[in-house]
Amino acid sequence: MIKYLTKLLAPAVSATALLADTAFGLANSLDTEDVLIDVPAQSLSQSFIAIGKQCDISIVFPSQLLSGAQAPEINRQPCGLPLLQQLSSGANLAIKVISPKAVAVVSAPKLASEAPILLPTYYEELLVQGQTLTGSRLSVNGFDTSAPVDLITAPELANSGAQTLVEFLKFTPAVAGNSTSTAVSNGGNGTAKVTLRGLPRNNTLVLINGRRVAGDGLGDSSVDLNTIAPAAVERIEIYTDGASAIYGSDAIAGVVNIVLKDEFDGTLVEQYYGVSSRGDLGTTTTNLLTGLEFGSGSLLFAASVYEQDGLFSRDRDFSANADARNQGGADMRSSAPPNALIELPNLSRLTLAQDEQGNFYPGTSSDQYRPFTDDDKYNYNQETSSTSPSERSNLYLSYHQDLTEDITLYANAGFAQTEATITLAPLPLFTARENPPITVAADNLYNPFDTELRSVSRRLMELGNRQQIDRTRTYRFNMELEGFTDQLRWNAHSFWSRSESREKRTGLADLQRVARALGSAANCQSLAVDGCVPLNLFGPAGSIDQTQLDYIATTERSRGHTLLSGIGLEINGPGWQLPAGSSEWAIGSEWRVEETQLSTSTSTGATSFVGGTTTNEIEGSRRILEVFAEYHLPLVSNQPGIHSLDVELAARYSHYSDFGDNSTPKIGLKYRPIEPVLIRATVGEGFRAPSLDELHLEGFATQAYLDDPCAGANLSALPGCTVASDPTRAQFLTIFTGDTGLDAEKSKNTTVGLVWAPLAHPGLRLSVDWFYIEMSNLITTDAQSIIDANAAGTNYSDLVVRDALGNVSVVYAPAINRGNYDISGYDVNLASIYERGNNTVEFSANAVYIDKYQGQYGSNDNINFAGSFIDSASLGLGSIPRWKASAGLEWTRNSLQLSYNVNYLGTMQEQVPVSGATRTINSWTTHNLQLNYQPVKRVRLTLGVDNLFDKAPPFVASTLTDNFDAFAYNPKQQYWYGKVGYWF
Repeated sequence: MIKYLTKLLAPAVSATALLADTAFGLANSLDTEDVLIDVPAQSLSQSFIAIGKQCDISIVFPSQLLSGAQAPEINRQPCGLPLLQQLSSGANLAIKVISPKAVAVVSAPKLASEAPILLPTYYEELLVQGQTLTGSRLSVNGFDTSAPVDLITAPELANSGAQTLVEFLKFTPAVAGNSTSTAVSNGGNGTAKVTLRGLPRNNTLVLINGRRVAGDGLGDSSVDLNTIAPAAVERIEIYTDGASAIYGSDAIAGVVNIVLKDEFDGTLVEQYYGVSSRGDLGTTTTNLLTGLEFGSGSLLFAASVYEQDGLFSRDRDFSANADARNQGGADMRSSAPPNALIELPNLSRLTLAQDEQGNFYPGTSSDQYRPFTDDDKYNYNQETSSTSPSERSNLYLSYHQDLTEDITLYANAGFAQTEATITLAPLPLFTARENPPITVAADNLYNPFDTELRSVSRRLMELGNRQQIDRTRTYRFNMELEGFTDQLRWNAHSFWSRSESREKRTGLADLQRVARALGSAANCQSLAVDGCVPLNLFGPAGSIDQTQLDYIATTERSRGHTLLSGIGLEINGPGWQLPAGSSEWAIGSEWRVEETQLSTSTSTGATSFVGGTTTNEIEGSRRILEVFAEYHLPLVSNQPGIHSLDVELAARYSHYSDFGDNSTPKIGLKYRPIEPVLIRATVGEGFRAPSLDELHLEGFATQAYLDDPCAGANLSALPGCTVASDPTRAQFLTIFTGDTGLDAEKSKNTTVGLVWAPLAHPGLRLSVDWFYIEMSNLITTDAQSIIDANAAGTNYSDLVVRDALGNVSVVYAPAINRGNYDISGYDVNLASIYERGNNTVEFSANAVYIDKYQGQYGSNDNINFAGSFIDSASLGLGSIPRWKASAGLEWTRNSLQLSYNVNYLGTMQEQVPVSGATRTINSWTTHNLQLNYQPVKRVRLTLGVDNLFDKAPPFVASTLTDNFDAFAYNPKQQYWYGKVGYWF
């Protein structure tokens, strides 16, 4: 096994000088199983190489690592530190112990350096030979992969200042669409999810240490990144190609593999504090990392405690007002104000008037009302949270032990506890829009108009702000046995994870009780008489007294869990010995069980509440058996015009107890015309099995933002519209349900790329890759296409319910297989490192260009979503910019390190609500700066600023709240932070 030490900001191998300056004194023991030799070729004498063949040593040069060349085979015999020292004599070299499992052979003059060193947690050891990167179970040399793999390392995470994984991933170019975080308040639940290529998040497979884990406990199959201890993260590998042949379902857009630390010698304590330049969004993080290495084993423990203050929409000028007409948007304020909007049978719209002193009348007679105007609309942004206050605690334990010379036991366990609180404006009541609609009786105790009222809209201020409190606990345990024989490597593993979630929603009203309280006086007199309390919607805010509130108020509670467990076996071995080299194969099998359960209840026993329904039940389980195989075949090497030509084959067969069978093949090609140039390509198939929530969801309701074609339409052109509906309505009650008859989503994935790593410049690497994803049989609950098809004819007449005025009362949106995607674009990556004396300069840049994002749903025509925004509240894909890029520059000199990062998100087009006009969302560029200084050997100080120039997120007219897309942008603006780390 061969290891090398690399500076982790850029995917390039650091030069010998960096090793020499940073390695000294980090350990004083040697495990001779793993050693490192990374020196310029001219520094090694032939006698040194010859003697090296007596030891378990491979001679590895930086240029070889960058180009992906195979390290030479060496005879394996015991070798200790004295012999290494003997090897270095006479060659102007010296031995440095880097850690108990790595040794550097460096130029002797460098040993005299007394420069302070950076703490070891900001460096890591990566395997060169025998290492498997995400996307294959076969060994990979350096970055010699047939498809792109982006590497995000612990130092890169630290240099970004991000305190959560999703906060960093939000600016990763391959991430687009509706990734969630605590910055997503209205419509969020405190979880953090990641989406690649802008596809729905269930098309991105998230792994931890290469293994599947349970999704969040509220019925979502995707993994909550908030449940992963940041202090334990070693690196994140993002495989941006379809990987169903390697990992099975869900990997259509790619794979995010979070690799956690498994070794550490010593203890590291870190304290972080950050606050915006406006004095809000205070965030604290405390990290502990401690480890012990003993003989043939090691033990590691990591803990993190994270607390973040909340941010309200009113705390930022760009999000304080829902009336965005002065910014080129629409007036999205609510027509359910604190004083009721009453629509009479003659369609006149009234609200409470004021007396000469400016006090509102009590609303006891019809002459106390005046016509309703736009000035009476309610600005709900003043009462909504923009970023959820949240707390998280994470624990992680890792252990490994060499049981014999050839067998090693690995075990790790994790625990996470999270809590987030979302605040929304007080509950709006729209009697005409409820399901079923509510009618205020003519003889209702408080009705001053003495006529039946079908449409009364009022903000129930007396209930107070709605709050949604989400709490989650996650448990994970994995165990593996890994062994070697003369020819084979095998791995037997088991995994178990469980996520338990609870959600509490306050400030709600029992729909049945509200309907009864607004009905005939004969059926609602008093608690003492018939157990009912009449409800006063006609007085000013505050006119609903405590007795009325006690009768209608309800609290909703949801409780659920997801469980995933299984066992697996993998075997790797050499294949045929061909003229071009030795082939390699891997086979394996995995059996797992998935289970999910979700139930909802209310404090009053209500079956539905105002503005929605409590029906949200899921219960399902299944068993999955999979077998897979991979084969690497070197076809040609060292021939004219062909330095090397290799083929990679993979296939996987999956059997689901509830869904059926699926097979996915994949082929990869790697061609080097000359050693520094790699031409690569992949072609494969992918699939996503229907998730348990898509199969078994009994009902989930929301007020979705939809466009009703019957609103002000030319009725002769739309046979499904009998009358013109209300054009001012934008939200419609939508109920989603599952279907046990769903089929799998299918995909065809293709990539073609070029990698250049010149031998003369071992720190430089450039890659350009083209990707294409063709998806079919999409599982969708697209309510918009249901309304469109219903308006165009008689389709879905059972799914779209309209009232007597032609307005949509409710839309039923069952999960169905319908539609397709065609997505294509380019990935560009550049990395370089330059060293001179004590100075090291590193640069990295990544960009994604989406050329096409074609989508088709039902009767809708193909639409190119590339460079567009459609809000998730409208069931859209979110932000799909054509260009998204990031770049980083880092300078290191002895104990000083300065990092500068730039993030860019390109322009997009959107449709303005109400008017339907098209406008451009401006591009957004933010600059981040961080300074690290090590005044003494074991202390590291960090000072940083995010969004250095205080750039506000661009205005987005069609978003539900806050006037910006919380999935793509960050509302905190200029943000300062500091961190202290102490290692002992």
